[in-house]
Amino acid sequence: MGTPKLSFRGCRADDEDAILPHGGEYIRLAAELADSLGRADLAAEIRDTFGDPANRDEVGDTRFSLARVAALHRLMTTVAALLRAAPETWAEPLGDYPLSRVEVVADYLQRALDHGVEVDYGYYT
Repeated sequence: MGTPKLSFRGCRADDEDAILPHGGEYIRLAAELADSLGRADLAAEIRDTFGDPANRDEVGDTRFSLARVAALHRLMTTVAALLRAAPETWAEPLGDYPLSRVEVVADYLQRALDHGVEVDYGYYT
């Protein structure tokens, strides 16, 4: 199947600023972190927003409209804020890994919004 990635709609394959390798995995990580912080509601909203099968094409890739990009950005910034507010719950065993991954997705989604582009979730082949 290949390596999962997020990419700006219509970007060139060599445009590294428009591609976020493992972005989908980081979004799933954010949902797990929300669960671990006692926010099952937030985790469910992340999973629902990210995993809606109605937006998949014939090869299984997903297109996120600007509205979904904005929703995912809001969710990622919420998880990042929760992590910053309670580092004792995750930082000791994991270092800054969880927070940095959630923040990189939030920053990436903000750039997509700034450029007004939809985001695709698919795989490198």
